[in-house]
Amino acid sequence: MRLSRAVVPAVVAATLVLTGCSNDAVPTPDRSPTQSATATADVRTIISTVVVDGVVEANPVISVFAPVDGVIEMRPNTATTLLAGAAIGSAGGVEIVVPADGMLIEQLRKTGDSVAANTPIASVAYSGHGVRIVVPPEQLFRLYQEPVYGKVNIIAGPAGLDCVLAPAVTVAADEPAGVICLLPREAEVVPGLSAKVGINTGQRDSVVALPVSAVSGSSNQGEVTIVRGNERIRTSVTLGISDGAFIEILEGVAVGDKVLSFAPKLG
Repeated sequence: MRLSRAVVPAVVAATLVLTGCSNDAVPTPDRSPTQSATATADVRTIISTVVVDGVVEANPVISVFAPVDGVIEMRPNTATTLLAGAAIGSAGGVEIVVPADGMLIEQLRKTGDSVAANTPIASVAYSGHGVRIVVPPEQLFRLYQEPVYGKVNIIAGPAGLDCVLAPAVTVAADEPAGVICLLPREAEVVPGLSAKVGINTGQRDSVVALPVSAVSGSSNQGEVTIVRGNERIRTSVTLGISDGAFIEILEGVAVGDKVLSFAPKLG
């Protein structure tokens, strides 16, 4: 499944805006003897989640995209009612499949058309309910990988529902691109209910991690203060993903290293 590029960029490098800036590693005298608390780099699984608001819809319409660049070949006599995984054609020899059970609403391309990857090929109405969401621009930086699933809590309704994300069809040119989180067909919901959707935007297992509060920096580069005896060594680090409490350290710190639990200051 591929999501709209306007909503979910292709793989995005982990981005965390904290405080401070990065310098070359240099020994720094301890100017804050009263602030000597330390944190130890350890191994963790980090799961990054973005929580957004949504509204339940019945039979939401989703887009089916070309998986790769190539010439389209649509299958003749494609059934109106489709099952998840059914192929409606191919692009460059790669099958174009529908992400969920539904009804074919519109075929947007025909055999012989040359298209780029992620071009909408057809629209399908899901045979169940979904939660329509729009990811705010300020949250886009946290989408480290293409999200494919989420958890839904219906306000004043069922909670912890699994859902599968699919790109929503937009009608107006100025309509923000959205995502439909497709609920299980047996979910007991009705259209119009408000919901909270947690989108898993990235996961790293068994990685070196530190508390976010101990790291300063921006983009994928940061800085920490390593503690070795009485030494305080300001050190550059390469950052991975974050869950808001801990952040993945790709380079610069090893398991067991102690760092000051407060981030290095500017300058």
